[in-house]
Amino acid sequence: MPTMKEAALRSGQPAYLNLRDQISHWILERRFGNGDRLPPIRNLAAQVGLNPLTVGKAYHHLVEIGVVEMHRGRGIFVASGGFERLRQFERARFLTEEWPAIYHQMERLHFDVPKMIAARERMPDLRPGER
Repeated sequence: MPTMKEAALRSGQPAYLNLRDQISHWILERRFGNGDRLPPIRNLAAQVGLNPLTVGKAYHHLVEIGVVEMHRGRGIFVASGGFERLRQFERARFLTEEWPAIYHQMERLHFDVPKMIAARERMPDLRPGER
């Protein structure tokens, strides 16, 4: 499994943004819920092979958008309502950063969106609650 440093080099995006995305993924996948304590900066830095300052920067970005709270002496926690704020943030980011290219590609390839949605609904790999 590649380290966060290796992933950052491959993605061309700063390591703190890759880590922010990983922490966001954990929250959106409900590995950490509202009020849950997140790994301490030093522990997470050692785990992912990054400088603690880089980990702190990833956490601070999530603090700025209201997803996590840092409490001196107590730790770093998913904020009350942090899951929903993160989901809204990620939806907005998807619509502005990723969707335009996807939509352009779909138009270029003449995809029939209603048929695509119907086909996806028939796919057997859907887990309960994904629809």
